[in-house]
Amino acid sequence: MYDKYPSLRQSSVQLNRTEKASIILNVLVTAGLVSFLFLFIYFSYRQILLFTANELDWEVSNYILRTPGVYSRGEQWLILIYVFILTIAVIYQVVKTRDRIALSYIRSYISLMAQGDYHLRVPEDYAGEHLKLAQDINILMESINQALEDRDKAERSKDELMNNIGHDIRTPLTSVIGYLDLAKNPQTSDQDRQQYIEVAYNKSKEMRELVNDLFDYTSSLNATIQLTCQTIPLLPFIEQLAADFYLASQAKGVELVTDVSPEDLNLHMDPNKMARVFNNLITNALKYGTGASQIVVKAYPAQNLKALDLPSSCQVKRINPVKSWVILEVRNDGELLEEAELNKIFERSYRSDQSRNSKEKGSGLGLSIVKNFIQAHHGHVFALVEEQELVFRMCLPKAHPEDKPH
Repeated sequence: MYDKYPSLRQSSVQLNRTEKASIILNVLVTAGLVSFLFLFIYFSYRQILLFTANELDWEVSNYILRTPGVYSRGEQWLILIYVFILTIAVIYQVVKTRDRIALSYIRSYISLMAQGDYHLRVPEDYAGEHLKLAQDINILMESINQALEDRDKAERSKDELMNNIGHDIRTPLTSVIGYLDLAKNPQTSDQDRQQYIEVAYNKSKEMRELVNDLFDYTSSLNATIQLTCQTIPLLPFIEQLAADFYLASQAKGVELVTDVSPEDLNLHMDPNKMARVFNNLITNALKYGTGASQIVVKAYPAQNLKALDLPSSCQVKRINPVKSWVILEVRNDGELLEEAELNKIFERSYRSDQSRNSKEKGSGLGLSIVKNFIQAHHGHVFALVEEQELVFRMCLPKAHPEDKPH
């Protein structure tokens, strides 16, 4: 196809010699036909005048033939009409031929695209009357190309996910088997046996956490994910979540603070999914918030997301057109992240420098699960550094005013 249409390699189409010759030939044929028709009419006109003059009186006939204003005026009009028709016919043939060639190029592009060359685009500057067709084809190919890239990215992500999870599960599983083998040994003392069982038990909990993360992540990717939404009063909901982490935060020497304003603030949400979201964010802060003395869980209303001054790390392409929002935040005053990391931490299996350098184990799926569950609620989530604190901010459509808490 490229050999037949070498200009397809260019960003814009140019006529080759064959196509130029085709236009010239069509112009010559058209000009010849119009000229032939003109000559036929011209000579017919002369014959009619001569015949008419011969039938008249000699003096009248001589006056007509010798008077330019009478005889040549008709010839002048014929010539003007001839030039006008010839010009129109030539322009029509040029436009028609170029349009036919442009359509032929478009068909050639479509043929190449159908063979798998999805990066080709129809040059719009040569599409002529088919500009809208060329634009529609290019938009369609952009969509197809993006869909294929997304599919390939998803396949690579899935393979990487399985490799990472397989490695993460195999490591504690090997430890469990090893310690249980030691515990089974009759020569092992009771004290050592108890220690080995304790280690095996802890490793088993690590595997359970990995499996739970994998299950939640895959379920959050499902396009048909079902949310069981209710209008929930946020104050008791968040206080209960904080109470669940009381012992863990005390063990880390971190104060866990809740701040819901106003206290009667409600949110239409799936309580189980949102509990998982908060669990992941608080767990993340406890694990990787090095040097943190306080973790704050906040909730407050907002009428306009633009007023929040969204940071560059917020990669929201289209803000959900909702007039009333609830903003949820989990913030800590521990070690901060770089701007580049703020853009990536919600990617599956991405680990920041904090998590890579931490002794705490994790699947790397926690923040991806947060992002997917928030998006399932038609909300947005992003991370930023604000007032020397690392902030995870979630923006969710507020409960309808007529909704009442369950």
